[in-house]
Amino acid sequence: MKNSIKIIREMFKTLDNKEVEGLTLVLEGRIKRIFDILQEEKGYNDNGEVLRDIISNGLDKILDIDK
Repeated sequence: MKNSIKIIREMFKTLDNKEVEGLTLVLEGRIKRIFDILQEEKGYNDNGEVLRDIISNGLDKILDIDK
């Protein structure tokens, strides 16, 4: 089993004809197990919520933002 996150990138057009980027993540192996553990232990409803908080908290830490 792989331990990876595969990211599939697609470009879409909005209703007002602007290009936006869409990303699809494929979680495998250890990464998937970590997401499953976080979902169960922290009460997330799905992996989208887990990813949202990982990105948000990670950006805050990288940018050194205090809330």
